[in-house]
Amino acid sequence: MMGYPTLLHFPITNISTGRETKTLANLCAIVRGVIQLKFHRNKRSVADERVGRKLVGLRVVNSYRMNEDSTYKYFEVILVDVEHNVILNDPRINWICNPVYKHMELRDPHMLERKTRVCMGPLALAPQE
Repeated sequence: MMGYPTLLHFPITNISTGRETKTLANLCAIVRGVIQLKFHRNKRSVADERVGRKLVGLRVVNSYRMNEDSTYKYFEVILVDVEHNVILNDPRINWICNPVYKHMELRDPHMLERKTRVCMGPLALAPQE
């Protein structure tokens, strides 16, 4: 746990995801021209999804990459315990206690691939003058 202070109601977990390996079968497929079949999600969203499936009672807030080696990429995932009274009473974070945000990492896997996480309201799509 290097980068984020751990608290009782903000547990942090580490997870590793496998990196892409260039096997002989993949190289032969590239030579033959079969390169359209790709996994279109990044490793960070895969890590969030795995943690969300494993720790059902917690909500995923954010994640960041910690390290990587020749086989794995390591991520730290910040979670929130929505049953904790500190979270329920804190107006800065209690938005995540709403049932709309249950397993958001499973329903919207491309949320982490977007460039910004700004709330898209009706004024955000209006043309700038």
